[in-house]
Amino acid sequence: MLKVLVDCDPGVDDICALQFLINRNDVEIVGISIVHGNCPASVGAKNALKLLTLNNLQHKIPIFLAPIQRSSPKTKTGKSTIFTTEGMDYATSLRMM
Repeated sequence: MLKVLVDCDPGVDDICALQFLINRNDVEIVGISIVHGNCPASVGAKNALKLLTLNNLQHKIPIFLAPIQRSSPKTKTGKSTIFTTEGMDYATSLRMM
């Protein structure tokens, strides 16, 4: 079994990658390190926790939050130029039910 520490900024792209790893039988995620990227690290941590909760792994895989948070690139209107404020673009299937 390959043990993996994932360093990511869980917007929609990294959430898909995390789910891919979760589904693999030959990979054990030993932790998730959250950094700023598609969204602030605090929002990325919430996205990762939602994914872990949907997979019933919220108590099995630790999440580590990076200490430095910068704002996402913004346009003159103040809106993110890359993803929505949750870093999930317009993917809505990750909502908790």
